[in-house]
Amino acid sequence: MTNEQLVELLQQKTPEELTPAQIELLRGRLAESAELRAALAGGLHIDTYLSAALGQVHISPEQISARSRQHSAAGSSSVLVVLAALVCLPLVLLLGAVLVSALRSAPQQVAVSRPTDAQQDQSEAEPPAPQDDANPTEPDVEPPPEQPKPAATEPAPEVEPPAEPGAPAAPAAPPWQAALDDA
Repeated sequence: MTNEQLVELLQQKTPEELTPAQIELLRGRLAESAELRAALAGGLHIDTYLSAALGQVHISPEQISARSRQHSAAGSSSVLVVLAALVCLPLVLLLGAVLVSALRSAPQQVAVSRPTDAQQDQSEAEPPAPQDDANPTEPDVEPPPEQPKPAATEPAPEVEPPAEPGAPAAPAAPPWQAALDDA
């Protein structure tokens, strides 16, 4: 290869792209050719200038750590907001489903516990059971006077039979039951 071809080779290829044979040829000709030395020196000056211009970073390690703390603090707050939303949304949906279920089943329970007019008529028509005269300790009790039948437009009052002695007490109605009964 001639010196001119070696200079073109230096201008076309980076030092990493040169083969070991080309590098040996450049070393051997470097001592003999001033033109080759000038081409290598020019490439070296360009590399030095570029590394100096692009490699100057005016950031201290303290500034880097301060920036990383700022980014991590800002990132963690948004993560907390997302986590809170992901936890609260299913809880709100679950609470809504429970309330809707309770509101739908509450009128059905009330309707089941109230006797119908036909059931009331049937219970009034049945004669009282004969009493056993063998037990003289019980006093004769007269049945209470018959109360007037409520009008058809009024709902029948809900009357619970008295609890037997020794039986567990009925659970108290929940606080929202009164609002459901009024509706």
